[in-house]
Amino acid sequence: MYSVTPSAFLPNLINGQVRDKNDIAYATSVKPGTDFKSGTMADYVDDWAIIKLDRPLGKKYGIIPLKSLPSFDLVGDTQKFALVGYSGDFPNPNKKEYQEFTAGESMTAGVHLGCSILRQKDNLLYHNCDTKGGASGGAIIGNIGGNYYVLALHSGWNTVNGLKLNRAVEISRIEPALRGK
Repeated sequence: MYSVTPSAFLPNLINGQVRDKNDIAYATSVKPGTDFKSGTMADYVDDWAIIKLDRPLGKKYGIIPLKSLPSFDLVGDTQKFALVGYSGDFPNPNKKEYQEFTAGESMTAGVHLGCSILRQKDNLLYHNCDTKGGASGGAIIGNIGGNYYVLALHSGWNTVNGLKLNRAVEISRIEPALRGK
């Protein structure tokens, strides 16, 4: 783990505000998926981080457990997944339905329901969830046996066979960081 300067985690950020200032947690350590030192696109494959917070928030906000599944259980299961995060183009205050959100883009959590995992290649999942800059690290969530799980983390996009596809890392890829390795 790397030590970090205090970075605030604002749970359930809506319109740039948290409901209870006492719920703001601070990062005490971080384990990044990459160090971005090579300056190549390969650095961005693992654009995620595991952050340890100075206080638990799960009792109030809930916990969605991580679940590592074989990619063949995920690919082709159409419109069964959701991506949750802080995409850089949401909410767009120019759209009528979002005019109440005046704090600006990426200042409200967003969700894309009904997206699909399209394929797996080179230990990465490719999906069609709506994303934009800032969405990296966002959770791809699915319902397995009546329970919700985080199944992957969005990590950018790649060009595959001439198509621009969104990319995600499987939970199995981040498990070593969770174990402190």
